[in-house]
Amino acid sequence: MARAPTDTCRNEDTVNPLTDIGWLLATSCNRLTAQADKQLAPLGLTAAQYGVVLLLARGDASTSSELCRLMDYDRGAMTRLLQRLKAKGVLTHSPAPKDRRAQTLQLTEKGKLLHRQVQPTIDRLHQQVLSGLSPD
Repeated sequence: MARAPTDTCRNEDTVNPLTDIGWLLATSCNRLTAQADKQLAPLGLTAAQYGVVLLLARGDASTSSELCRLMDYDRGAMTRLLQRLKAKGVLTHSPAPKDRRAQTLQLTEKGKLLHRQVQPTIDRLHQQVLSGLSPD
């Protein structure tokens, strides 16, 4: 026998995953990230690692703090992510000219090549995901 909704759990208070914009956006982001991870795995990269490569390649960021802000990562998670990329030979760091305590990040030649190799894959993935949507 089905129970009637109570005051603490009314039907209109529950999220409908088919119509809730927050749920749909979060799910879409998770699925896009999973697909990117899958396609980048043969190159030894994750979607998050490629996010760093992309931001550095475009000149949108040059420090860990800037990457944290742009990618919405905490400092600890970003430190671990950068350490993995350094271990793979994708990026290097040097003291910032204005503040020796800060580090300026740069892509290595390997990192620049990886960016050029991966970008078409990411572009195709975005086109595939957005194919059913109009520009409006």
